[in-house]
This record gives sequence, structure tokens and C-alpha cells, in this order.
Amino acid sequence: MITITLNKMLEHRPCKGGWRKLLKHLGKTKADDELFPFRTIVESNGLYDAIWALRCLEDPGPSRLLAIAYAHEVVHLMRDDRSVELVKIAHLYAYGEADAVTMAAARAAGYAAWDAAGAAAGAAEDAARAAAWAAEGAVEDAAEAAAWAAAGGVEDAARVAQRDWLLAIVDNY
Repeated sequence: MITITLNKMLEHRPCKGGWRKLLKHLGKTKADDELFPFRTIVESNGLYDAIWALRCLEDPGPSRLLAIAYAHEVVHLMRDDRSVELVKIAHLYAYGEADAVTMAAARAAGYAAWDAAGAAAGAAEDAARAAAWAAEGAVEDAAEAAAWAAAGGVEDAARVAQRDWLLAIVDNY
């Protein structure tokens, strides 16, 4: 189970409304170093605040896994083999089964595929870019981009699926 502290979150300057909501949910009036389950953020504040809070974790693993889960949802839309390969390599990298050199090469190829698609790039290229960003540690942007790509216009169903993926990752990591 992944845990976090309010002080760790405060270092990343949370929005005032979300911060107050979480403090109230926890029955606190100020930040402290008491660990609490990351899952509490999902339950208290919802998916978007929880995705934001992933940046507060010292270990980028859960963020990478969430971005990979999003990318897997749209991999069938990818038209360029380099994008598909990037999702595969990013998945292996997130689990420690691919090295940084292999990931860097796949990321470069993924960026090349995304650039080649140009202005007509669709959800598939956005997902490849999201996987590359997640592997670099730009978690909040990657998760958001992949979430929009995965949502496909069905926001409520996508939001439920995203919440379930996030909870599965943080509860089993």
C-alpha cells in the first residue's frame, strides 16, 4: 500500500480548495508527517486531485503504471509501430524489465512517430507521448494527456475506469 504525508503534499503547493477538503476529511487543521493511505485522496477528493498528488510520491513507479494503463487502453488505435513499441517498452521499463538505454531509444522513436503524425495526430500519438513523458517523470502531464486520450469522449465511464486503475495500483504497489 502506498502512503503519503500532508507535509510531503504541501511541498508541491496543492490548490487551496482541494487542500481544505482533504484536511477536513482527515479531521486535521494543518499539515503533519503522519502517514496515511494514498487511497484516501481518491476517496476524499476524487480522481483528478489523486492524479495530481502522484507527483508528491518519491517513487515514480505508480505514476508510470497509471500512464501505461491509460496507454494500453488506446494502443489499438495506434497507427505507427514505433508508438506501439514505446508502450511495450515503457511497460517493461516500469516493471524494471527494460534498461534506461532501451527506454531512451523507444522514447526517441515514439517522439519521432508523434512528430511524423504532425497536426493530424490523434489519440494514439497522444498516448505514445504520454507514455514517454511518464517514463521521464513528467507524471502529471502524462497522466492527464493519457487520461484524455483514454476517455474518448465518454467521460463518466472513463473516469470510473481511471479511478479503478489508480486504486488497483496504489493498493497493490
